[in-house]
Order: sequence, then structure tokens, then C-alpha cells
Amino acid sequence: MFDVGTISLVLLIGMFILLAIGMPLGFASAFLAVVTLVMKFGPDFLFSDFGRGPLAVLGQAVYRQMTNYVLISVPLFIFMAALLERSGIARDMYSSLNVWLSRTRGGIAIVTSIMAVIMAAMSGIIGGEVVLLGLIALPQMLRLGYNQNLAIGTICASGSLGTMIPPSIVLIFYGLITETSIKALFTASFLPGFMLASFFIIYIIVRTRVDPSQAPLPEEDPDAPKGKEKGLMFLGFLARFGLWITGAMLARALFFTVTGQNVVTEGVDPIVLGMASDIPGIVIAFIICLLIMLFVAGRERTAKGWEMGKGLIAPTVVIGVVLGSIYGGITGITEAAGMGVIAVFVIGLVRREMTFEIVWDSVMR
Repeated sequence: MFDVGTISLVLLIGMFILLAIGMPLGFASAFLAVVTLVMKFGPDFLFSDFGRGPLAVLGQAVYRQMTNYVLISVPLFIFMAALLERSGIARDMYSSLNVWLSRTRGGIAIVTSIMAVIMAAMSGIIGGEVVLLGLIALPQMLRLGYNQNLAIGTICASGSLGTMIPPSIVLIFYGLITETSIKALFTASFLPGFMLASFFIIYIIVRTRVDPSQAPLPEEDPDAPKGKEKGLMFLGFLARFGLWITGAMLARALFFTVTGQNVVTEGVDPIVLGMASDIPGIVIAFIICLLIMLFVAGRERTAKGWEMGKGLIAPTVVIGVVLGSIYGGITGITEAAGMGVIAVFVIGLVRREMTFEIVWDSVMR
């Protein structure tokens, strides 16, 4: 009935008007979809028998989306992000990162960018990430005298990384619409996402070096470790963390080898870091971490470093569960989202932070 140009104009103007009056995006999109169909096929469209003529397209589209298994991952990732917001995992992560970079020029802004990358890799959404960074990082940056434009710009720019860094909900929808492999999209967006985050951090470093007034240094804590001592503590933390990871990987590879589950067969991909040939390399990495912890950093520094950086453990576990299960060939996207929810929930229980109110509020979101 109407040409494409007129329909497009009505869609654009209608979307702005409906969003401006406060209509939720989903309802606005559905209403405009019906308007578009009426403009395209005429008013008789509304009175046609369901399943006949143009109306059949609507029914088929609704049924196809309702039965799409991968779409289940979207509410699961949103639920996981809501649990992360309400638990203390994100705040502890920010505190741990801040310990290592607080005396660096622009350190809190750098911490905010790094935290955005970790949050994006844990949840895959944008809105909650920006809100969480605004609640945690913005007050601290403004209190220390950071330039307001730098502080807000860092949060908004870093918060947008959720669109590129897996498991991105935007990429999931894109893959479903274009019928592209979501795993392939995740793989392709991984490097550009981290490159963009690196550019943000480089920009912060350069800008604060050129104009130090943009990011004043906080007052020095006389009891805080300095220079080489802090570096050795951080090295000890990494060595101890690496010891746990390589130990778990070694146990996994040995289990697969003993049970014969890693035998290579035609048409089946080898298990990532789970083959018998991977065991010597994992053992070497385990020994290196142990030697660094005992003889380079020392037990005392390692213990202090672990205490300072333990807030990074839970986020790393969540990321490992979600992305590790996808790229390790263990599960698909939907199952990985469910495993991520379980991981966050269990970590919250272990930390004694998960309550019925937190779970209920997260479900209601």
C-alpha cells in the first residue's frame, strides 16, 4: 500500500515518539511491526484468518523465535549479570585491581577499563555494566579530583565493550538473525574487543601524562608496599594462582588419560589441554609456578599478595566456566550461560552473600 521510504520514515519517527513517552522498547517494536504490516498489506490484514495470507508470516515468526533454543542464553546472561551487580564480587574485584594500580597516574581510570573488560567477559551485557561502574568507580574518581569528562567518558566508553567481548548478547542476536555461527562470532570479536580496551588504556595513560591535573594521584599510604616489594607480591599472587590453575588442568588431563576419554578418533576434535601429550607441558608450568612462589617471591610475600589480589579469583573462575566451556568444546552457548549462573550463585553462597532477596531481585529484572 505504501512505499518503502514512507514506511521507513514512519518507523523512525514512531520509534522516537514511543520511546520519548516512556513505552518499553519491546512493546514499541511490536506495535510498530504491526503498523508496518498494515501499511504494507492494507487494513484487511488485521481481519484475515490466522494462518492465511500475510498474517501467517507473523505467526511463523513468533513460533520460530519462541522455539529457538539459543535465545534461552539471553535471559540467563542477564540473570548472571544481575547476580553479579548485587553480590560483592564486582566490588572486591575493583578493590583488588585498585591495590595494584592506585599509585599509577590515571590508575583508577585504568582499573575501570580493566574491570569493564572482565565484567563484559562475565556477563555480556552493556546497561548493567555501565551502571555498576558508575556506582563503584565514578564517586572515587570524582573524590580524588579526576576531570569529570575523563571519568564519565572512561565509564561510558569502557562499558560499551560488552558489545564486542564474548559472551556478547548483541553477537548472539546478530548470529541468530544472520544465521551465523555464534561461536565463530565470539572468536572473531575477541581480539578486536581487547584491542579496543587496550587503546582506551593507552589513551588514559598518555592523556594523564601530558596533563597530570586530569588525574591527581591519591595520598600515599605509608603502610602500603612500594616498588619492587609490591611487584614481588603481585608475582607471588600470579604464581600461586597459576599453581591452582595448572594443578586443576593436570588433574583433568590425567583423568581423561586414565579413563581413555582423550583418545583421538576420526571426526572428533582433540580435547584442549586435555590430551596425554599436553601433560609434560602442564607439569613444567606447574613446577615453574611453584619455584617462583617459593624462591622468587617467597612464602610471606606470596601470602600478602594473595590477600591483596584474592578479589580477582571469583571473576576469573566465572570467565573460565563460561568461555572455557564454550571454547573447550564442552557445551554450547546456552549451556555455558546456565553454568555461569550456577558458578556465580555457588560463589555467592561460599562468600555468604547470596540471599533470597538478591536472587528474587535479580529474577525480577
